[in-house]
Amino acid sequence: MITFSGWQLADIILRALAVGQLTSLIFAQRHAIRSAAWMAKTSVMLCVIAYLALTAPVSNHHYGWLRPPLLLITDLTAFALLNYYWFSVYGKSLWQALPLALQIIALTWLMALVVLFFGYDGNHLLHDINHLVGFLLLCAILLDSIRGYQDDLVERRRLFRRLMIATISAYMLGLTLLELTDSHLRDNVIFSLGNAILACCFISVLVWRQFRRESDNPHVTTDNDHQSVINLAADSPPSEETSPTVLSPEIQRLVDTMQGGFYTQHDVSVGKLASALQLPEHQLRALINREMGFDNFSQFVNSYRIPAVCAKLRDPARKKDPILTIALETGYNSVASFNRSFKQQQGMTPSEFRAQF
Repeated sequence: MITFSGWQLADIILRALAVGQLTSLIFAQRHAIRSAAWMAKTSVMLCVIAYLALTAPVSNHHYGWLRPPLLLITDLTAFALLNYYWFSVYGKSLWQALPLALQIIALTWLMALVVLFFGYDGNHLLHDINHLVGFLLLCAILLDSIRGYQDDLVERRRLFRRLMIATISAYMLGLTLLELTDSHLRDNVIFSLGNAILACCFISVLVWRQFRRESDNPHVTTDNDHQSVINLAADSPPSEETSPTVLSPEIQRLVDTMQGGFYTQHDVSVGKLASALQLPEHQLRALINREMGFDNFSQFVNSYRIPAVCAKLRDPARKKDPILTIALETGYNSVASFNRSFKQQQGMTPSEFRAQF
């Protein structure tokens, strides 16, 4: 028979409350079941549920047959979070983006983890290696969030990046502090209770915000709302001909400034362009995103740079000029980024484009 102290009982009740809220959030999105958004989000919530259950103040032997699957799901948290991040930022499942070789490696690694937890109860060097892999995946999410934050023009996606930066940074800081503290503190019932309180409060806020969003937009499904966070325009950048026929004064100033050669600056940024136009940065992002159809600032700048490069490559008077020189004149800092952007927009390399003329 299991007996609990008052602190332990409070700990378990808070964890049960948090698990119940996450479960209700999963089933509240019944209309979106089996969609890519629902699966990506649900996988993360299942990992959190497994963590809350596994770290409850209960001895390991009381879990019985539940312990191996809970361990497995908990150890897959970093993988689930990476997939959710990829879907939220890039608009597609990470699995679809992986080449076949990496898919085979991922499946092999998953089978190895299944054997590890169901056959060895997690007592193997592979467990430590998986922790290292998970840490590296969290670092990758953090770096990608930081790197793409300023360039992102979709405000809700920028908020999601900020959330990832704050959450992962806090998690890594917490891990570091735990390693520096006495192991007896980590096993203390008050520490476990504090962990449960933080988790319950954080999850309560998330659930409240989700249901509030749905109540404010009763005719918009959760999956469609999630899709609004993910602007898929990056896969099909608009051409110059897609500019609106009647331009607002702000858009007209923006177009005039860019056509005047502002894009040739090597350190062009949203901040510098906003200063030149005397507009707040958030307003400029909204103009480029909502009125011109771009969800990435580099994509917007390339819509001016690439046509300018093409004009110079077609010019017979410049047929002997190195392509790198032309790229630098147009504002690019490196040949790698130039070649990547050019091929993405034109479907061929700069050399192949010039050879046509």
